[in-house]
Amino acid sequence: MRITAHVLPRVTLYTGKLTNSHMSWPHLEGIELADPDCHSDDPVELLLGADTYAAILRPGLRNGGPLAPLAQQTTLGWILSGIAGSRTSQGTISSNQCAVDEQLTSLVRQFWEQEEWPKPAEMALTAEDQKCEDFFATTHSRTPEGRYVVRLPLKSAPTDLSDTRVAAVRLLQTMERRFRQHPTFQQSYQDFMLEYERLGHMTKAAATSRSQEKRTCFLPHHGVIKESSTTTKLRVVFNGSQRGTRGVSLNDHLLTGPNLLPALADVLLRWRTHRYAVVADIEKMYRQVLVHPDDRDLQRIIWRDNVDQNMQEFKLNTVTYGLACAPYLAIRTLRQLATDEGKAHPLAASALMHDIYVDDILTGASTLSKTKEA
Repeated sequence: MRITAHVLPRVTLYTGKLTNSHMSWPHLEGIELADPDCHSDDPVELLLGADTYAAILRPGLRNGGPLAPLAQQTTLGWILSGIAGSRTSQGTISSNQCAVDEQLTSLVRQFWEQEEWPKPAEMALTAEDQKCEDFFATTHSRTPEGRYVVRLPLKSAPTDLSDTRVAAVRLLQTMERRFRQHPTFQQSYQDFMLEYERLGHMTKAAATSRSQEKRTCFLPHHGVIKESSTTTKLRVVFNGSQRGTRGVSLNDHLLTGPNLLPALADVLLRWRTHRYAVVADIEKMYRQVLVHPDDRDLQRIIWRDNVDQNMQEFKLNTVTYGLACAPYLAIRTLRQLATDEGKAHPLAASALMHDIYVDDILTGASTLSKTKEA
């Protein structure tokens, strides 16, 4: 018989010693034990696995009662197991096995780290986040109407991104094939783009010069349908991560900025303390913030109403979802609004700073008059 074994200096301290008086059990008479000297205090030298134990078992079993050992026939002879008389020691010998699942441990650790309240030291900005904050502070501006204008926070001057036009054209052609199969989807898509242009959120782009081409990027777009939405069932999403033929995307060049969102649990718990609660949604939140004209060539798209027209280039004039910096720019602009208008509207400024999660406002006050004022 071949077995797998580990050679150890000591297997166990347990001996399982029997006294000579124990050997007078009637049911053990006339059998040949595998260990004829089992009453001695010899150490355990070989520990067999359960698979080996099953292989050496033979028919034959002798049971002497509740306080007597059980005798089992094996190829090595009879072996004894179980109780050998009344207990003479209060000690209990037990063997336990512990298996550590590192993957599970890591998942649990990540869960608690995500749910844990952030500590002030952990909220310190990284070098890139600080660079993004400084850039916003020195480059944002407001129009005479009060609308904010922001610059795209670039890590460095982008390489030539004009090769992204190939992917933008290819995806538009894919969408047009889908339009032919789903006329309702086509109509919703066209309505979305017409509204985008009508609101001034995109305008037709003039032909670019050779020097401008390197600072021109084209964003492919596709439609996402959300049946549960009560306002817009279809939303067109722009892909800032699309790489051109050189393997580089616009998002590769953008700073993402720090996460400025408060803890959702904090927002919800504070909202529940108000006697008068207010729930609101900022419509087209990202598109309320203008992008500086010098950066709009980095937000070009290809579009046409139908396949009979020539493909046209458009510039997106507002903060565009799909860019790595878009969430930061939108929330940072709201905070800037709270700072700029805080003296005139302190309650509203407090709500903008603490009671907003993405584009949802969950705020309120203890009195109706304060609620209306906010």
